[in-house]
Parts: sequence; structure tokens; C-alpha cells
Amino acid sequence: MNLRILIVFAILTTTMFTASVQCDVRGVTASPGETLSFSITITNDDDYERNVHLSYIAPEGFIGKFIYNGKDVEWLKLNASESITIQFQLEVPQNAKEREYYVTVYALNSITFRINVEVPDEPLDIMPSITGVPIEAGDEVSFPITIENKLNAEYKVDLSCSIPKNWSYKFVENNIEVYKIILDAGERRGS
Repeated sequence: MNLRILIVFAILTTTMFTASVQCDVRGVTASPGETLSFSITITNDDDYERNVHLSYIAPEGFIGKFIYNGKDVEWLKLNASESITIQFQLEVPQNAKEREYYVTVYALNSITFRINVEVPDEPLDIMPSITGVPIEAGDEVSFPITIENKLNAEYKVDLSCSIPKNWSYKFVENNIEVYKIILDAGERRGS
């Protein structure tokens, strides 16, 4: 008799909170520093209103947030049989190593994403429009260059140049001397 009651209680407990968490994407390839975005649909399959706590578990350094109607959220209210689609944004840390990582999102139920981090061999394309000019001692010359970020993430670039001894150089953008720039994903900058 006690075993039968326990089984009925277990069945009632598992069917009492019915909900689904769905996403068309379960795994992606990302670069260090990239911000990923997943559209997640949460459905309250019950016939009553539910408050839904949103949380996630990720490896150290991965930072996530839930966005609904343009706002960061931690809790949602779902009416009976209601579905809501939210965005889960995940920042891959700049120092992430090349390997697979797993991130689990909880919202009435759970879903796990596989993040395959790959570091590109060359994240930048540097394209000079002039590759050589004759100059004499004391001359000053400018070389226009274009730099393109090939990553799907923002990239911070420290500008430097190898030059002969006793020469000097500087990088100039919009008549201002610069030594660091930040390029958005896929951004191309230069002249």
C-alpha cells in the first residue's frame, strides 16, 4: 500500500509542474570575447498562472543575462498555457581556451547549450593602400591602412609598428594620434 501511494505521489509531482523550455539552437561555435544570443521560448503548460525564475549555470568567466521586451529580467509571470520568447545573452570571456563548454538555462525546466570556442588564426585583416615609397633622410611619409575585424565579437587592438633604428612612427585617426582602437564585430576602419 505504501509503495502504491509513493508511486502515485511521484507521478503527481512530475506532472504537477508542466512546462517546456525550447530553443532551435543547441550548440554554436564562438570566438573569445563574443556575445552570443539565444531565443528561448518558455511555455506554461499548466492551467494556472506561474511565476518563473530565470537562472543559468555556466563555466567561470561566462556572463549571461535574460532579456525580455528590451529589459534585463530575473522573473517572469506566465498565464495559463502562455508562451513567452526571451533572449538569453552569453558573453564568452576574452581568455576562453579552445574547447567545448556547456551552459544550462533554467526556467520551469532546463535546456543545455554546447559552446565550442575556437580562436581564429588571424582575427584582423590589415590592408595598406601603399606598400612602398622612396624617401630621403628627414622626410615624413604617411601610409593609409585599413584594419578589419574578422571576428564575430568586439576586438581591442594595440597599434604598433616595426621600424628601423632611430626612426619614429605614429598612428593618426581623424587628426588625433592613437595607440589603441576597438573594432566592433566585422568592423572595417581606415582610409
